[in-house]
Amino acid sequence: MTTSPDTRDGSFVAGLKGLKDPLDILFKIITILVTIGIFLLGQQYTKRQKAREEEQKKLDRVTALLPYLSSDKDRSQIFGIAVANELNKRGELPNGLLAVLLKIYEENGPSSDVGGAAATLLNSTISNPKVPEETREEVRKALSQPSGNVIIRRPVGSEALATSLAGKLGTRQVNVSRDVLESAPARSELHYFRPQDKPAADSVARVLKAEGTTVQVKDLSNVVQRKGVQIPARQFELQLAKRAATTPPPGP
Repeated sequence: MTTSPDTRDGSFVAGLKGLKDPLDILFKIITILVTIGIFLLGQQYTKRQKAREEEQKKLDRVTALLPYLSSDKDRSQIFGIAVANELNKRGELPNGLLAVLLKIYEENGPSSDVGGAAATLLNSTISNPKVPEETREEVRKALSQPSGNVIIRRPVGSEALATSLAGKLGTRQVNVSRDVLESAPARSELHYFRPQDKPAADSVARVLKAEGTTVQVKDLSNVVQRKGVQIPARQFELQLAKRAATTPPPGP
């Protein structure tokens, strides 16, 4: 390994004094400067090489994880999130993957297994100083958003029940609006419009059942696809049955 000249014992100066020809002195100085330059360039090259290797490692991790995170199978996505979580604990999670995790969270919602796993990981990045502040702020905003939108359509006379259910759902960070239903179904229905929203719909249905309102969960994704309608993620429609008009709201 090339080293810089040692001048601590005066050997460098003594060596120059031993030279009488100015050209020899100049040549000696140039030789030493070139040696120092080569040494410094070698150091810079080593640092840049290490930086390139680190960037390549991050790229390899992203490439390896993307097939799992973009899979349409929950088990594969959860596996990918688990690996990403381990990288995050070691401070080795590429910031580029956070955008993918945010998309997974927004599409699945916190009530699903996949969305919940993504939310846990994203929460841990908020206090990570290695993550750019702009990215952390984006994560904060995403996690603070309501986990869904429920439109309650009710028959005439069921305002009290609709109001009570809206209050219960609202405690779960769900935006709720109420509307009068002209033609009520025989049994209360909860509609979801995207296949990946089924876990969140089932979660809302469980809350409704706990409050005394059993609903039939129906997938209307084929209907909206046929009509070419764009429905936001985790938007649901609760249609209360006509008999619900006479059902007293659940007690406290």
